[in-house]
This record gives sequence, C-alpha cells and structure tokens, in this order.
Amino acid sequence: MMESRRQQAWWLMLVLAACSASHGEQGNSSGSNWLRCSTLGQCTSSDAVSCSSEGYCLDAAGQRIAAPAASDGTGGVSTRDYALCDGSSDIRLAVVSEGGFLDSTYAFTNPFGHAFLFVDGTCHYYASRQWNLGSVEGQLSAAQAAEYTQKIQLQKLSQLAYHDLETCPDAGIFWVRAGTGRADCSCSCDASAPALVAPLLDQVSDMHDALVDQGSELQGEVELFALANKDDGAPRSGDLTWPFSWPITEVSVTQEELNQDSSVPKRRTLRNDEARSARAFRASAQIANPSPGRMRVVQNGVGYLIYLRDVLPAPAQERIRQVMQAQAAVLSSQ
Repeated sequence: MMESRRQQAWWLMLVLAACSASHGEQGNSSGSNWLRCSTLGQCTSSDAVSCSSEGYCLDAAGQRIAAPAASDGTGGVSTRDYALCDGSSDIRLAVVSEGGFLDSTYAFTNPFGHAFLFVDGTCHYYASRQWNLGSVEGQLSAAQAAEYTQKIQLQKLSQLAYHDLETCPDAGIFWVRAGTGRADCSCSCDASAPALVAPLLDQVSDMHDALVDQGSELQGEVELFALANKDDGAPRSGDLTWPFSWPITEVSVTQEELNQDSSVPKRRTLRNDEARSARAFRASAQIANPSPGRMRVVQNGVGYLIYLRDVLPAPAQERIRQVMQAQAAVLSSQ
C-alpha cells in the first residue's frame, strides 16, 4: 500500500507540474454565476419556477438564480446546476483511470491517465482505452446526452464530493468529475461510500467503453520517441520496420536519460504524412503483437522500443489539464 501511495504521489506531482494555469469562472458581465438548465427538473433551487429558453433557472419574478460558489477550494470548474451539453467549451464530464505501478514512460504515454473520457459543453469528446491503442474523438447526439445525463445521475454527481479511503497496492485511482462534483475509488469502493458512488462509477465506465467504440481515430499530430533497449539486439518475432527516412537515433534515449528527464526532450512531433505513417506503424504493432502491443525495431544491432501518442488539440488539452489539476489538488490534500 505504501508503494501504491508513493506511485500516486509521483503521478500527482507530474500532473501538477504540467498544469499551472488557473480556470476562470463563466458568468455574466457582472461576475455572477447562474444556475443553468435544460428543464425545470434540473434546477436545484427551491426558488426556481421555470427554465428559460436561454437555459437559466428563473424565480417567480423571472430573475436568474445565482449558483452556489465552488466549495472545495481547488480553483477548478465552477459548481452549477449541471447540464452535460451547455454549449460552453468547458470540460463538463471527466472520467479517468490512473495507472497503478508506473513505468518511467508513463508521463509521456499517459498524460491524461491510463484510460480517459472528457466531454465538453458542445458534446464533443475525447477518449482512450489504452495509450498504445491511440485516442479517439466523437460527438454525442442530443438523445445520447439526455440518456447519459439520466444514467449517471449527473445532477447528483455535480454536487458530490467523495474520496475512497481504501487503496489497492497495485492499482491506481478511478475517478469521475463533473464541475467540482467528484468521486473516486481504487479497485472497489469502501463501505463508507455513498450508495450512489459504486453504480455511478460502473455507469461512467460503461459510458467510456461505448464512446471509445463509437469514436473516430484522431487525425492530428503524433509525438514519438524511441527507448534504446538493453537487449542483445537480435531480431525477434513481431519486430517492426522503422517507417521513416530519418534515423531512429534522432529520437532515441537511454533508460538513464529517461529517468533523469521523463519529458523526453528528444521526442519528435509528427504531422501530416508522417503522423499517418506513425498511426499505421501502431496498427501494424497490434497485428504483430495483439496482446502486449509492443513496438520494437532493430537497427544496427540495437533494439529500440517505440513510444508514440496522439496529441489532442491545444485548446482541449489545456482545458483537460485544468480539470486534472483540480482533481490532483483534491487527491493530494487527502
């Protein structure tokens, strides 16, 4: 358990180091933060009598009702009556499965967790089941948004604050966040968890899997580096062919160099045809080694393990990092 705590603390430091921006509140010109809605039933205030055509909870005088201020001190996304697709660019729902015992490549391969789902206010989402399978993006339909809002009890989730006290020695934390509402568990939730939490995490896990299957492979940039492996360099079953005209040594690091700087300064950003070649290379690795997805290339008697990741669009990436920073701050304070 202590080892797991150290691994989690290490992961939190990585996230916090990568996430230094603060998240501004959304509100009107006077700085107020209003309760939002798509139906009256989503208005949590007892003063609400209607939901306006603009999506605000109104009182009997037709005035907008102010949302309660965020209460967890994280500086994250504001608390408000929750609509999954409110038209904003905010991350409205975050689902993340962290790694357990972390490899030295984790900071590069898994900047947003071992598996993730992020849905923004336009109902656009990004998701991944496993780093070496790539990332996908997609769009929720209005019917899907309504279905998932009901299934995962989004309004209740947006007001929840639960942290699981039990941990597994070889597992990371699985967490979900909607605004400042949040819940997390490791392996399974402990006996003190509210009745909502365990079925909630099951539902968001099912939602994650369904949306990964529904999504389309990202087509933007890819980042890549090669780890010079301390093996004999002999060819092995499942070895792949280096797909680029430039030498692999331009992006190769030793294990010692990686231990000193997990940001991998020698990584390369690939675009257009090279990015497509990188994705084809990853796909060929799944055919050659469908279980581990290991990507190994041998050149000049040296074996290299290849690591590549899809790059999310910069605006989405920044918003995701802000949410992860808020969650990391909560977990580090427990």
